[in-house]
Amino acid sequence: MERILPLERGINLRELGGYETADGRHVRWHKLMRSGHLGELSKADEATLKAAGLRQVVDLREEAETIVVPDRPMHGVSFHHMSVYPFTNQLSQNVGFARMARLNRVGLSLAGQAYAQMLTDPHALGVWRELFVILLKNRRRHQAVLFHCTAGKDRTGVAAFLVLNALGVRRADILRDYMLTNLTFSSLSPSELNELLVPGQDAALVNEMNKQPMVSEQDFKVMELTIQLMAGDFMAYLTNIVGITSRQVARLRKLYLN
Repeated sequence: MERILPLERGINLRELGGYETADGRHVRWHKLMRSGHLGELSKADEATLKAAGLRQVVDLREEAETIVVPDRPMHGVSFHHMSVYPFTNQLSQNVGFARMARLNRVGLSLAGQAYAQMLTDPHALGVWRELFVILLKNRRRHQAVLFHCTAGKDRTGVAAFLVLNALGVRRADILRDYMLTNLTFSSLSPSELNELLVPGQDAALVNEMNKQPMVSEQDFKVMELTIQLMAGDFMAYLTNIVGITSRQVARLRKLYLN
């Protein structure tokens, strides 16, 4: 299976299948995808995506972004628009001043601040709940949900972080998926990218990912710290902050894991 789909005009579009969970299972292929916007896809790209199981698209962009570059309509594919922005509160209101001080001590970048906001703001949390509801309705095998923003980097990165953690995927794979954004914006072709993703290519992979630092491991750690500060661990965060029950998590894993 190919993680980087061979598209003519796709933006940071990749499969989330195959990642391993802590208990030895794997995310099913043709069930989850992430990407940048779908406004420049060719007809051949549409055929490739539909053959890969695409049936639903979740657009996390603001309305203005969707007007400037609307997603390509695709017959048989449902589209859901759920903007992560604008936030309801300032970050300090969402986390409290003591937690804000802890976050500041790690050195928050602009992206890191946005990530912490996306994990704590009431409006963004409502979007994540709705995303999980859509995922839970995707019950047929080989039918995929794709979620995206403009570049498939920040909003999409947080969504993938949440979904993969909910599925119990190993931290190493979640981090690698997050950092792959740097690789997909390189000059390498899809076939060259996929060659770097096979076992035994770790050193070359890390070298290529670090050449274009669009996302950083430090910002990934900000997401983890935010979860820890808000709830102690991820499952407590998912239940008590996002509002996804343990029963829903079990259903999600039954649908998306082998």
